[in-house]
Amino acid sequence: MLNIEPSNLWSEYQAAKRFRDSHLETLGDRIRRFHGPAYSGKTFEDFDPESHEYEYISLVLPRVFFDSPRVRVSTIRQGTMQSTALALQAGLNRWIREVKLRATLTQVGTDMLLSWGMAMVTMEPNLARVIPESVSLVSGYSGTPFRPVVQRISPKRTFWDPLALTYNEARYIGHEWTRDKQDLLMQAQATPEEGWLMENIQGLSVDMGLSDLRNDGERRNIDAPSRNEIMGVSIYIKGYQIEGQPGPDQGFNGALLEFAMSSSGFVPIRQPRMYYGPANGPYYMFGVYTVPDNSIPLSPTAAMATQVEILNMHAKAVSQAAARRKRVAFTNDRDPKLADAVANCKDGEVVQVNTDELNNNLKEVELGGITEMALQGLQIERERRDRISGISDAMRGNVSGDATATENSIASESSATRLAFIRAQAYEATAQLLRGVAWYLYYDERVVFPIDPQFAQFPGQVMPGQDPWYVGGDPVQGSGATFEDLDLEIEPYSMERTSEALQQKRLMELTNIIGQVMPAAMQGPYKIRELLNLIGNFANVPELSEIVNIPAAEMMQSAMMQGVMMPGAPTQAPRLGGDVGLSPMGGSMPQGTAAGMQAMQGIAPSGSQGMNDRNI
Repeated sequence: MLNIEPSNLWSEYQAAKRFRDSHLETLGDRIRRFHGPAYSGKTFEDFDPESHEYEYISLVLPRVFFDSPRVRVSTIRQGTMQSTALALQAGLNRWIREVKLRATLTQVGTDMLLSWGMAMVTMEPNLARVIPESVSLVSGYSGTPFRPVVQRISPKRTFWDPLALTYNEARYIGHEWTRDKQDLLMQAQATPEEGWLMENIQGLSVDMGLSDLRNDGERRNIDAPSRNEIMGVSIYIKGYQIEGQPGPDQGFNGALLEFAMSSSGFVPIRQPRMYYGPANGPYYMFGVYTVPDNSIPLSPTAAMATQVEILNMHAKAVSQAAARRKRVAFTNDRDPKLADAVANCKDGEVVQVNTDELNNNLKEVELGGITEMALQGLQIERERRDRISGISDAMRGNVSGDATATENSIASESSATRLAFIRAQAYEATAQLLRGVAWYLYYDERVVFPIDPQFAQFPGQVMPGQDPWYVGGDPVQGSGATFEDLDLEIEPYSMERTSEALQQKRLMELTNIIGQVMPAAMQGPYKIRELLNLIGNFANVPELSEIVNIPAAEMMQSAMMQGVMMPGAPTQAPRLGGDVGLSPMGGSMPQGTAAGMQAMQGIAPSGSQGMNDRNI
């Protein structure tokens, strides 16, 4: 196992920092090019006119992280686990909206396109929530409710095992943080059971190491007062088991260690403890491309940094040449009046001069300016940038008409393929992040919050007639089912933007599909709710199953199936004749459908059923 002595972890931390910083040397330049000189109030004397980072991020980010994700949870198990999957799906989708996950994903997504993104999932008390007494009676938990929280961590503050060939193989992962010393002392005094080392905290020097943590040149020039902060480092060690502490069978996976920075290295501020959470730890990586035998992902803008630098060299040269361009007139020095007349005359003015030798005494010369070779060089570099990055005029929406429709289609398809891979990487990372959140919702009984009333039909929530609440805690203990039996995926199109015209088109198509599918579904052995969910997900209308009256449709299906299976019932399809019944609208319908309508007489509208918290 890894040596967790402070002196050894200090050496590991220094090696991990050097490894990280070597991959972030150009990040500051790319960020400055991204926001431009006007963002931070700088002059325009020395700036890069070709802001590839802004163009790329503004085109790609909205196509990947436009909206909050919606998740779908399923399981290969039968029985109670099916209800658990539905309840967990309802809880996750409500939690996503409650914590406003989209804002965090947008920040992490921007990091992903510039270098790499890192998010951390922690459990924090939800002090704004009060558990109703009725929920406490059923769930058995009446303390302070908790909920998972997702935080974005700057790439400049993350580090991991530099010897790992892939990120998943890293033996340890960590991040740097700051906190007021007084606040940390107050927490240590209020919660001594958490293993805080009070004497070590009291002896810490404030502001130690913060200059390295905040090494950005723009921040360095800000004259801000000291906040008496300390710089801390948290390190998660995968698979480490601390002797005498609970292990994976109780939900504790790996070890967490916390240190503060001092002049001599690490100072422990808390006893080593086991991490309560999923086995992959609290950190979640968002990266685009994999570099063989290197654990740091490659971002599209980092891969293009050299080409963009060369492009800006040409763009600056062209701009400088254009700024130096001037037209001047040279006159014969034997005629000073001619020089004065040329210098002082206005546009359209008539000037009397000796025109006999004017062509020999006056020469107009153009100096500087942009040459044809300079423009060709700039165009070549732009085309190279677009070819390597995959950005085309069709993707920008700037179709000039010079290219044929086939050429634009090919360019659009190529860009869509590249974008599809970036989207798949982002979706996979988001799904892993949400799976970590779902782990707490599944196992931790402290997770208690209300969910949407439309999900009250799921079994296992509180009491009939009351608002549905989600309550965590393993609901199927002793059944052999575990969290690993659940599958989680992002619903198609849920994080993407769809245009208004496309939405209207899909609505019309969906209306036609329902009209065609429902009659066939009611006459066949189909699960109507699952069929509508499938259609709704592909059509980007996940609430489709809520629009159709499923209980009524199922009763009609049952009645029709019973009519078909009755002894002596005709096997041929109904004909327009004596075997056709009368529909309520005055037309005709098959006898099976008529029987189904008769069976529906007196059916009360389907309402919400209560859900038992402990059986989700």
